[in-house]
Amino acid sequence: GEKVLIYGKVTTYSLQSKYQITIDKIESEGEGSLLKKFEEVKLRLEKEGIFDQKYKKRIPFLPNKVGVITSENGVVIKDIIHRISDRFPLEIIIYPVSVQGKGCVQQISEIIQKINTECLKGNKNFIVDVLILARGGGSLEDLMPFNEEIMVKAIFNSIIPIISAIGHETDFTLSDFVADLRAPTPTAAAEFVVPVKKELNIKNYELMQRLNKAIFRLVENKNLNTQNLYNQLPEVKTLINQKFQSLDFIEVKLINLTINFLKESKNRFKDIIISLDTK
Repeated sequence: GEKVLIYGKVTTYSLQSKYQITIDKIESEGEGSLLKKFEEVKLRLEKEGIFDQKYKKRIPFLPNKVGVITSENGVVIKDIIHRISDRFPLEIIIYPVSVQGKGCVQQISEIIQKINTECLKGNKNFIVDVLILARGGGSLEDLMPFNEEIMVKAIFNSIIPIISAIGHETDFTLSDFVADLRAPTPTAAAEFVVPVKKELNIKNYELMQRLNKAIFRLVENKNLNTQNLYNQLPEVKTLINQKFQSLDFIEVKLINLTINFLKESKNRFKDIIISLDTK
């Protein structure tokens, strides 16, 4: 029941008077027009600059809460929850939406806007550190809602970082280009959003060991330097003896000066008396 476009040439088989088609190319009907629309929207948005790297927000290394925008049915949400729980269990808030069909574009765009608005208001049910927008694989037509300009701009205007996980690894949508980070699959998005807790614990232990060793070496060096400085200090007894020697020398010198001064004074006094007697 699929409709396809066949490109080739018609030939005849003369022995049986039958027509046949020699096919050069075959594609699904409508895929060419969808690709054309994709390129037109992409070119227009590129000119607006919303795909520029300078607008990309940093994905937190270890978020407190993760929001997931996807269908509540299917394996995608189960894979994301399971992967996050395995790596680093934390609170996950699910915002169920339709990821296919006419109404999904409006629904997803509105939930992105609502999450941001309610987050700014302090609504606990909408306070998340990062959002994952996810859906499983599908045809080009199935993924076209994620190329709609209204959804792309809703992602661009989000103050909360968004990781896109649309389709399979080979699928690309305009939502991938505008998102702060593109994950090849929903499971990969879960791996991008949180580290492995066991690995962090091992790394923290290794860092603590290195820190303890560094502190021990530092203390040892300081103790050694202190001991060297202490060894360079002279003994108090030696210092006191040196000062006593200096005091003794000063005392002797002072006594000699005093004796000499008295002798000189006595001689002068005698001279003065003799001079007075002669007069």
